[in-house]
Amino acid sequence: LNQSTDTGTKFHCSVTSNLSIDEDLKLNIYRIVQEQTNNILKYATASQVTITINDNNKTVYLSIIDNGKGFDPAIERNGIGISNIINRIESYNGEVILESSPGKGCKLKIKIPYWLTAPPKFPGTALNIIIVGRVKIGLQVYGQGPGERQIIE
Repeated sequence: LNQSTDTGTKFHCSVTSNLSIDEDLKLNIYRIVQEQTNNILKYATASQVTITINDNNKTVYLSIIDNGKGFDPAIERNGIGISNIINRIESYNGEVILESSPGKGCKLKIKIPYWLTAPPKFPGTALNIIIVGRVKIGLQVYGQGPGERQIIE
């Protein structure tokens, strides 16, 4: 992606070398980048996109930032792309920050804790989703037990 595409969008990618994460997490990160790149190419009319993946202290950080036309994240969409991204991050007890508004591009920032083996099952682990647009929404989902969730807005 470190080149211009036929759409006129220039991609800049930076990935930490020797990322020590399991193959399942690598695949999920790939799918998230794929989904957001698809969204950018289909809807954003962006001229610049920056994709960064790095890790620090057993956490993977992914950011995808574009200078496209943006959107209001408070308006419900018909597609499932962003929902799929959130579901992927939820499965790793991660955090998603989505910032966008009309005319301001889009910033998708993700933080995923990882372990070299299967992640431990902590009671009370949290998924934090913060969506910033004209309306700022904070959502935290806390596991209360098997299959139970409490949502606080």
